[in-house]
Formats: sequence, structure tokens, C-alpha cells
Amino acid sequence: MSIIITLHTLLKQSLPDLHAARLNALMAAVGAGLTGASVSITALGRAVSGCAYLKHKIKRLDRLVGNRHLKSDRLALYGAMTRFLLKSLPLPLIILTGRR
Repeated sequence: MSIIITLHTLLKQSLPDLHAARLNALMAAVGAGLTGASVSITALGRAVSGCAYLKHKIKRLDRLVGNRHLKSDRLALYGAMTRFLLKSLPLPLIILTGRR
């Protein structure tokens, strides 16, 4: 999947301090989310590509979800993706939704 490779490259360049194994596990989860029908840990584990046993794929994603370092890195991840998506806009894009 070229989108996974593009995202991996973007995050690796934007966040050089992000641990490589954590980034690889995150990309495996994103790839599984794109191919799977559900986003539960078990369903994502089933959709992860590779030759590892199913038990180990599910365990890998379970560890990723519980990773405290990933939780502390999430704002930097969001920022890197936002900068990439908005860099081509001459002015910031602001969307307001109103409720009555």
C-alpha cells in the first residue's frame, strides 16, 4: 500500500525521535484498519499482514494500544499529519458547524 509507505516516510522524517518499532506497529495497525471491516483490537490483529501467528498479531496491537509512550507522542503525530495536509493551503482552513 503506497499510502502506508507515504505516511511512514512522512512521520519518520517529521518525528525522528519517534521509536522505530512503535512507528512500525502503528503503520501495521493503520494498514490493518484500511483493509479490515472493523477496528477492534482482535479484528485489526486478524487483518495485519505478515506470517506471524494470529495470537502474536493481536498481542502486538494490544501492546500498541496500551503503550504510554504512544499516548504521549500523539499530539506530535497529529501535528505532523496536520502540517502535511494543510501545507498547500495559502490560508488556514476553518470549518464551523452550528447547532440549534
